[in-house]
Order: sequence, then structure tokens, then C-alpha cells
Amino acid sequence: MNELQVITNFLATSVLCGLMGLSLMTAVISFARRFEPVAVGPVRAVGSLFTGSMESAKAFGWLVHFAASMAFGMLYTFLLMSVTPPFEILYLPLSIAIGAAHGFFVFFLLIPSLAEHHPIAAVREQGGAIGLVYVFAHIAYGAGVGAMFLALSSVV
Repeated sequence: MNELQVITNFLATSVLCGLMGLSLMTAVISFARRFEPVAVGPVRAVGSLFTGSMESAKAFGWLVHFAASMAFGMLYTFLLMSVTPPFEILYLPLSIAIGAAHGFFVFFLLIPSLAEHHPIAAVREQGGAIGLVYVFAHIAYGAGVGAMFLALSSVV
């Protein structure tokens, strides 16, 4: 396999893994919001951080969320590619563990920092329980990436 094929396979795999992770993450957050409604979901919270307005936040928030999902898909894929045969069985548990670490980083460092400095009062006033939802959402992201990577492992 030449260098161009390796890069193309890596990028295609990363995008597909990122999309699968984003889909599962969004499903977990949407499911959780049915039981614990929050004033501002993660997409609008991120978007309004940049726009300063809830009205224009949704489209920009989705753009940032999608771009971050693709970037983290590349990181997760790179880490999973470092697992060598015969340890392919570790793809899924490893990606779930990476997702858990990612989720705890978001819960303990990112959410408190954003809440403290966010320009929108509704985001600053959200409780900590929403952070636990984001931990599980990131675990789901990791599971989605790992499942997709496992399915595509013959391509990588």
C-alpha cells in the first residue's frame, strides 16, 4: 500500500468512525434530555459561546460539534491503529476507555470552566447533572468509534 492509500484509508476511516461516534453521542444526549430537560443543550451552549447569542447559536454549534467529532475521530482512529495483531479484540474496550477519559475531562475541566465564563446566563446556571450525561455521551462516542473501527479494520 503506498502512502496516498494509507492516508486516504486513514481519513476515510476517521470520518466514518467520527460520524458513528457523533450519532451515538447525539442519541444519548437526546434520550437523556427527554427525562431531564435542560435550558441549553450542548450544541447551542457551544455555539453561543462563540456567537454570544442563543438565536444564532444552533447552526454554528452544530458546525463546531461536527468538526470536533471529525477531529476526535482522527485521534481515536490513530490510537486504535497503534493496536497490533493479535490484539484487535481490544478495539472496542480501548475506544470505550478513551471515550470515558474524554468524558471525565469534559465533566471535570471543560464544563466548569465554560460555565464560569460563558456569556449566556442559562448555560452558567445549569446544574452538574448534565455533566454526567456528557460523560455517558462520550462513552457512547468511544463505543461508536470502536465499533466502526472494528467493522472497518480490514480496510485500515
